[in-house]
Amino acid sequence: MATKATRKRTGGKEWPRKVTLGRVSVTVYQRKGGYFVSNYASGKRRFDSYPTEDKALEAARQLVRQLSGRQVMAANLSDADAAAYAAAKQELAPFNVELLPAASTLAECFKLLHVDASTANLPSLLEAVRFYIARRRAVTRKRVVDVVAELLKVKENQIALASLQDLRHRLSRFATSFTKDTCDLTTAEIQHWIDELGLSSQSCQNFRRAIHGFFEFAVARGYATDNPVKGVQKIKVRNGNVEVFTPDEIRKLLTAASPDFLPCLAIGAFAGVRAEERQRLKWEDVRLAERHIIIGKDQAKTASRRIVPIFENLAAWLAPYAGQTGLI
Repeated sequence: MATKATRKRTGGKEWPRKVTLGRVSVTVYQRKGGYFVSNYASGKRRFDSYPTEDKALEAARQLVRQLSGRQVMAANLSDADAAAYAAAKQELAPFNVELLPAASTLAECFKLLHVDASTANLPSLLEAVRFYIARRRAVTRKRVVDVVAELLKVKENQIALASLQDLRHRLSRFATSFTKDTCDLTTAEIQHWIDELGLSSQSCQNFRRAIHGFFEFAVARGYATDNPVKGVQKIKVRNGNVEVFTPDEIRKLLTAASPDFLPCLAIGAFAGVRAEERQRLKWEDVRLAERHIIIGKDQAKTASRRIVPIFENLAAWLAPYAGQTGLI
């Protein structure tokens, strides 16, 4: 391998200097503040800088060996390899990209994906590109707290007050923890947040359900590209055995109850009306003569009006209260 200097003399040495191997040459330049190697390895010239002459010349020798090796390989291409080369050039032509930079970029992508010779494959790279495009698809960037406010405004006319208050509590706590744009939240972040709540399994599951609904709303409104909660682990809730009161136990319970509290207990026991619904129930909704109770949409948990029948046992317990008005 020869090193040859031409033209300008500096410090007793002529510059630039050429490092040659066979028909391949690499030029080394001396400039103020360092040395530069002319590098055509990518197909386009760039200058690599080095602090000392020795390091620049050594880099030039390594580069010339690399380029010379490529020429040897090119000279020994089979017909199939030559055809593949021509086809690859043709595929890249519409994008004005040379084959060598394209191959270098591909190799770098595999490095970023942390794959090796045993796992590298083009479908995996293509999947990564598709995932990136999906995540970066045009969305309206809106902070979590603002999307929560918008969702709650919509839900005001769709769900009962108690359910709305519960949803507001859970989503407000979530929004306080994530002061960022909705589209930037990840499954890992949400999973960690739920894991750190320190609540019962049922409460954690309720939070997960509320946040899942939040992201479904965000996706529909264009504030997120996907719902990261789909990947959050579902919490297994262990429910205890539900015990049923015997007729004798119910009779003793109602007999011992105060007159003001007895109607609520009886309606819960014999009509199956939920506790939160009974809290908003009025005597005007209890139609003893017609033998039914009307649960209005503003009272029902599901915000849907329904009619609950009054059977004889309940009618007997409520008979003394006929004609009363106001909240039960």
